[in-house]
Amino acid sequence: MRSLWAALALCLCLALLTACSVVRTPEGWSAGAVSGDNLFIGTQQGEILAVKKQTGDLVWRRPRRLAADAERAI
Repeated sequence: MRSLWAALALCLCLALLTACSVVRTPEGWSAGAVSGDNLFIGTQQGEILAVKKQTGDLVWRRPRRLAADAERAI
């Protein structure tokens, strides 16, 4: 019975510690996606790059699309 209470107390402490964590803006590189011979990568600056899987050569680069650009496209 004592071990059950200890396990319950541990779970409660872990839940409280998890709830106190800070949510931050993600930093670092995004995961890549592969399609055909290309690898697509998002950069920290918001660009999307397409590179050849085998060589790493840049195929194309798309700049970040801002909200003002989206409104003009309508």
